[in-house]
Amino acid sequence: MTQEHIAGFLLMLISILLILFPNQIWKVTEAWKSSTTTAPSKGYIIVLRCVGTFLIIVGFIVFVFE
Repeated sequence: MTQEHIAGFLLMLISILLILFPNQIWKVTEAWKSSTTTAPSKGYIIVLRCVGTFLIIVGFIVFVFE
């Protein structure tokens, strides 16, 4: 495996986590910023899943075509 394959695989793995576990990603990255909010907004979850979908496509392209 080349570095491009490894990078594409890791990008796909991270994007799968973004798509499947947006609440846990929010807890790790954003929850500490506010003491009053207990859950991410629906908009945040939608954006995170859209970004994950985009990144999985990019990771697939890097993995297959590089």
